[in-house]
Amino acid sequence: FDDTFNFSPDWIKKFHDELKKRKLKISYRCLARVMITQETLKLMKDSGCYHISFGVESASDRVLKAVKKHITKEQIIKAVNWAHELGIFTKVFIMLGLPEEKREDVKETEQLITTLPIDEIAMGYTSLLPGTELFMQSQIGNDIWFDETVDFQNPQGISNTPPHKGLLPYQEFVKLKDEMRVKFFLVNFGRNMKMVRKLMHSKIDVLKYALRLTAYLESRVKSRFDLPWQALLILPFLKTYLFVKKFNK
Repeated sequence: FDDTFNFSPDWIKKFHDELKKRKLKISYRCLARVMITQETLKLMKDSGCYHISFGVESASDRVLKAVKKHITKEQIIKAVNWAHELGIFTKVFIMLGLPEEKREDVKETEQLITTLPIDEIAMGYTSLLPGTELFMQSQIGNDIWFDETVDFQNPQGISNTPPHKGLLPYQEFVKLKDEMRVKFFLVNFGRNMKMVRKLMHSKIDVLKYALRLTAYLESRVKSRFDLPWQALLILPFLKTYLFVKKFNK
């Protein structure tokens, strides 16, 4: 398992050439950094890459610099667009609760993921694991900005618990995360339906999907927004209805 597949562009070139030399046809998915060139992505696509996951974390250059991510917003935009143009399914990882992150930074990340041609997102909260530089930084001074109740022996608990106590309260993080997830889903609904359609073989499949979609959004949206949650279901329900009509033709 290689969690940074594009660490060495030269290795990717050798990997590609060796596959061609042996006349091997494979398909694979990988994790990669957005510090990647268009030429490298083309080699990956030609060697069988169909799915790539980028560790984006944030769209704020200020936050990215604070956590020493060594990437920029511009690199994120280029990498995602290039992958999309090549027909590679693109997933990005987002982290909430990073040091120095404010509401406007979260909104900047939301704006990015809802405008780029991203196929899937995975969001989690920043985890302060003992022994890491980030954890040590949190111990300096009296401003302890992580949740001291987190059980570090429970990975599930760590990833689902917002660490901040100072910049944003717990419920604010939960609300921002849910807002971002729903807005991403609504923006990408049409494109996602094209992929879903390939997996459907009957009208029953379509109706089952519509019901699961409605139940999912209700559970995610209810009591999370100031607007009535039913209002947010109108768009996907309407698009599902139109999709069903088109499917029946």
